[in-house]
Amino acid sequence: MKKCLSVLLLCILIVAACITDAYAISIVLEPEKIDLGDGLVFQMTPPHYEEQGYPKSGLYRDGELIYTHNISDTFFQSLFFSDDAMSVLVVPISYRGNIRFYQQGVLMHERRVANLSRHGFPHIEYCEFGLGGIWQIHRRTYHDRANNRLRITTVENYEITFDLTTGYILSQYKISVQTAPPTNNNFMFIVLCLIGIFALYKVVKNKKRIKKS
Repeated sequence: MKKCLSVLLLCILIVAACITDAYAISIVLEPEKIDLGDGLVFQMTPPHYEEQGYPKSGLYRDGELIYTHNISDTFFQSLFFSDDAMSVLVVPISYRGNIRFYQQGVLMHERRVANLSRHGFPHIEYCEFGLGGIWQIHRRTYHDRANNRLRITTVENYEITFDLTTGYILSQYKISVQTAPPTNNNFMFIVLCLIGIFALYKVVKNKKRIKKS
């Protein structure tokens, strides 16, 4: 069992080394911090760690809590902050999920990823563990935080631009197929499935540790 987990962990580390987007995939198993600059830090603490006295999830400035944020919906999600970090757009990996927009930790609105599609997702495959297909090309995701813009290129070759101060779509249009690189969905699905197994193991292990204490 330990050998299998070691192999899974090695696979995750190899993939993580290949990811250049700091907000590419959020997998919160233990308390983590996202340094947003200018003294701003976004704390991500799973609930069972908060019960043990760890800092609450939310935005801090120089150690002082600005607002709290429930991170229960950030598993396998991408977090994209506005320039002042007062708002955040939570974008799911799977097209089955919802895009959620928060202002100071309060959910303002959300929309299903599937509703962004104009022609459906006929060529998206599924992971045997039930994780829906990847709907965006991470290598073509552009987070312009200084100007509060997020541009996502979908596997359907649509370019969607969001306003990070409102969470609404500014533009959405079809791009040339030749300009879009291959998505390599099969590889990513395998990676996500491996991460899912490891995440499940960690959750079970943490629960057992809490019960013993």
